[in-house]
Amino acid sequence: MLIDVTQPLSIPPLPEAVRRLQNLSELERSDPRVLGLIANTDPVFMARLLAAANAAHYGRSIATDVFEAVKRIGTVAAYDWLLTVAAASVWALPEEAVRYRNALTMRSVRVTAGLRRKARVQGRDERMAGLLGIFESMGLYALLAKAAPQQEGIFDEVLGPRAVVGPSAEGRLCGYHFMSCRVCMDWGVPTEVTEALHPLKPNSYSYLLEEILLEVDLPNASANPA
Repeated sequence: MLIDVTQPLSIPPLPEAVRRLQNLSELERSDPRVLGLIANTDPVFMARLLAAANAAHYGRSIATDVFEAVKRIGTVAAYDWLLTVAAASVWALPEEAVRYRNALTMRSVRVTAGLRRKARVQGRDERMAGLLGIFESMGLYALLAKAAPQQEGIFDEVLGPRAVVGPSAEGRLCGYHFMSCRVCMDWGVPTEVTEALHPLKPNSYSYLLEEILLEVDLPNASANPA
């Protein structure tokens, strides 16, 4: 599908929670108490961390507070969850698109985990790969927020393109990563992440992302993303 991105794109300000999480030192990111305190500042953070910690593959006992949840899933996964939820929650989506939010959050977590794994194996910057996994989907939120609700099927169409981005004869671009790149530039995301999403300036992280996206499906109309 060809996405017309010639119209102005309304990008919300960088959420304060995202700024705070990005500015944490390596020591703070590995401290369960620091992440737990941040999670306690927002009911959505608390709910998503507890849900992740109480997933079946983490055991039968129930985590009842965020500090226990962080310890159970690990500080790396907890940090990724918090940053993903914080970045996704800023987008005001039309009612028809809200049902995709949880599915896209889960997808971002899977993409991020995959990118971290590949970066670790290849000796690359694991944190930078994780940031790429989190911010690569921002273009999807931007497009869903931009789409006219009356356009039947627009949300399934927007979710269709993967990482393939390129110019058309009409001077437009297709694919959501172009939009993700614009969001990252506006938010001041690290240059390595922005360049990895740029349609004409791919870097080594771009190819890691392409490999992971082949393994992770996007939500679609036949699934129940709610």
